[in-house]
Formats: sequence, structure tokens, C-alpha cells
Amino acid sequence: MQALKINSNKFILLFSILLIILRLIFLYFTDLNLYADEAQYYFWSLSPDFGYYSKPPLIAWIIWLSTNIFGSNEFGVRFFAPVIHFLTAWIIYLTHKEIDKNAIYSFFIYLTLPAICVSSVVISTDVLLLLFWALGTYILLKNFEQPTISLTILLGITIGFALLSKYNAGLFYIGYFIFILTLEKKDLLKNFKHLVISGIVSLITFAPNLWWNYNNHFASFKHTKDISKLDRAFIYPNKFFEFFLGQSLIIGPILFICFLLLFLNKDFIRNVKNNPKYRLLFIISITFLLFISLLSLISGANINWAAPSFIGFIILISIIFNKTNKKLLNSGVLFNVFIITVWFGINLLPISTQSPLYRIKGWNNFGKEVHELYNKYEKPFVLIDERKLLSWCLYYCNIPHQQILKLSAKSEIKDHYDLTKKAYGEYNNAIIISKNCDMKESNVQLLKEITPLANHIKSPKICAYHAKLFKTHN
Repeated sequence: MQALKINSNKFILLFSILLIILRLIFLYFTDLNLYADEAQYYFWSLSPDFGYYSKPPLIAWIIWLSTNIFGSNEFGVRFFAPVIHFLTAWIIYLTHKEIDKNAIYSFFIYLTLPAICVSSVVISTDVLLLLFWALGTYILLKNFEQPTISLTILLGITIGFALLSKYNAGLFYIGYFIFILTLEKKDLLKNFKHLVISGIVSLITFAPNLWWNYNNHFASFKHTKDISKLDRAFIYPNKFFEFFLGQSLIIGPILFICFLLLFLNKDFIRNVKNNPKYRLLFIISITFLLFISLLSLISGANINWAAPSFIGFIILISIIFNKTNKKLLNSGVLFNVFIITVWFGINLLPISTQSPLYRIKGWNNFGKEVHELYNKYEKPFVLIDERKLLSWCLYYCNIPHQQILKLSAKSEIKDHYDLTKKAYGEYNNAIIISKNCDMKESNVQLLKEITPLANHIKSPKICAYHAKLFKTHN
């Protein structure tokens, strides 16, 4: 790593270009199908809007852009994932340089994190959230000492776009507010004024999604409340430890040890106390992490939900351990490089029980089999009772989308398809696709069992039924 100090800007450019090319080559040649969420986002992108049931709209907008440039194949859907992560890494590099000149470590660490490796070949809301969170942190770091109205407005727009990516971006302002409270009085009042201005600009930027929610019974916010499970809040130590230890999968086991040791490091503690730039990074990051950790304790949280907190922690780990324990830092980076090399290698192999992404191989086969049934039974309606199967069918079945509907026995709205594609009434000719292979309806005939991964012991079993007359129960 010592050699990386030489002409670091050139190294960053060359390394970034190489890594993006390699990841785009992987995306182009891999046989990985879309995740169900990716397929759903693609369906959303066909009808650009200001909001959708489970997410804000920016993920659909970026897929609309990429597929209009590169086509509607998997490569086109995912194209911007590695590109956006490169931009995020570059912003982290610039943020690091505001505090310490040896910023190459932060850049390199981010691009070699296990979570970023996976996220670079999957388009998700986290990809966009990390970009705007990093940009917001950079702008705030440049602006808080001598705030200007132009940077304050830019910060507001940036966090507004972060909110259009994922709603938990609102935690940025909580961290910002807590940081302001640590400043001297004259700086506190000055920064509070700019926080308010920035917040108003963010609200204006975010307003189209608020309007969409108002016109759709606040569907997105209700979904966010449902997945947080706060109505069933209790104390779940096992979920907390699962979440906490799961962060080692996000940043790698050795860098996770560095993260824990950071809080015992005297240089780190002194710098957070005396240097407002260190303190800003720390407070913005720890506020987000503590909130999600608390959520994991009282209701549960996915391990990726805390990812934005590591934008700041990556920089702090890089600065402190580059000075105090470079050997441990280098070991963490090299071990992560080893992990992602193995990961890419395994996923280039044919379908096997060893592939960590076996769940997204074979859905094109599922689509072909459903399409054959669709043609055989003279283009019936295709009724599907599960969100993920419906998403995959919309993408892979090559059936007019108006013929594919969501079959739901309940009137409540549980996903975007309940808002836009719910089946009502009677259907004279219908194919029903379900993971329920013991359907008791008297007028349905089991056609076949579909196994997307024919040679995989973990392949889900999906049953296809036919009904000459099918009546929904909602």
C-alpha cells in the first residue's frame, strides 16, 4: 500500500476504470437473472411516476434511463450499479482529502467492501442512497465552517434526492442537528439557520413523492411502518446480535475489527473531541448506526440498512489505522479483495449448491415454461398469488403485461401490484401460478410443477393450474 501514495490520482483513475470494466463485463456475460425486487423496479420504470408502493421513485427513474440506453436486458437494468458505486467512491476520496491527504485508502476500501462487491452487480435503492449520502456528507464538511447559501441549497437538493432514493435518508438531518449542538454558540446559530434552509430545500425536492403518497393513501409510508414492525416492538437480543455481527459481512471481518477498535483508539477519541471535521463524520455516522441498531433490537433490521453509516466510518478507519496500525488496515483490504475474488469466481460457475446467488438463476426457464402454457391454452389471463413470482413473470414470461394479474384473497394492499394489477371478478380462461401445490379449488386442474433450477436441490417448486372459469375471492 505504501506505493499507492505515488501519483494517487492516476492510480485511482486507472483502478476505477479497470474495476468498472471488469464488473460491467461480469454483468454482461453472467447468467444471473434479476432479483424479484429488480424485476419489480423494472416494471415500475415502464410507467415513471413520483412514487410506488414500497419505495420512492428514483430507483425506477434510473432504470428507465439505463434501459432506454442499453435495452431491457439484465445488463441494461443493472448498468448504473457499478458506475454509481465508482462515483460514490470518488466522493468518499474527496471527503477524506478535506481532513487528511492520504485519501487513497478510503477510495480503495469502499470499492473492495464485500457489500459493495455484491451491490455493484445488483441495482437497488441502496446504490442511490449511498451516492447521495456520501455527497451530502462531503458538501456539509465543506460548508459548516463558513456556510454559504449556494452550498446549503445544494445540500438540500442532495438530501432531497437521497430521500427520493430511500426514506431513511431523513436521519441525515438528525445527525446534522446533533453535530450543530456540539459547536460554539456563534457557529451553532449560524449552522442552525443553514440547516433550516437546507431542510426546506430537501422538502421541496421531496415534495412530488409526498404528493403521490397523499393521492395513494400514504401507501409508501404505511409500507415503511409495516416493515419496521414497530407495532410489535419488544426486546429481541438475538436479532440485535445477528444485525450487529452481520456488519462484518458488510465491510469484511478484519475491517469490522478495525471498526470496533476505533472506539478504543486514543487518537480517534482525541480527534473527535478537538477536531470538528472528525466530529462531524463521527456524529453523522453513529447517529444512523445507533438508530438502525435500536430498530434491530426492538423489531429487527436487515444488515444492509446501516450501510450509509459506514461512509463516514470508512474514512475514520482509514485515517486512524493508516497512522497507528497500517498492517491491520492493509490486511483488512487484502482479505476483502480475496473474498470478492472468490465470490466472483463462484458465481461464474454453472448452477451449483455452492453459488451464493443460486436464487437468481433459472427464472428465465420459469418464464419460458409459463409462456408455453400461455400459448397452449389460447392466451388466458395469468393469475399469480405472490409478489416475487409475479415480478419474475412480468420480466421473463414474454406475455402482455395486461394479461398478468395479482391474485389476492384479501382486500388489503400489501404490494404495488395490489394497487395496480389486482384481479377482480370472474375469468373464463385462466392459468394460476402459485407456490401452493395443493390448491383445493374444485374447478382448477393442476397442469405441471415448474422447477426453475432443474438441477438444484434448493429450487422452489411452483405449480401451474388451469381453470375454464375462475372467480376471485376478494
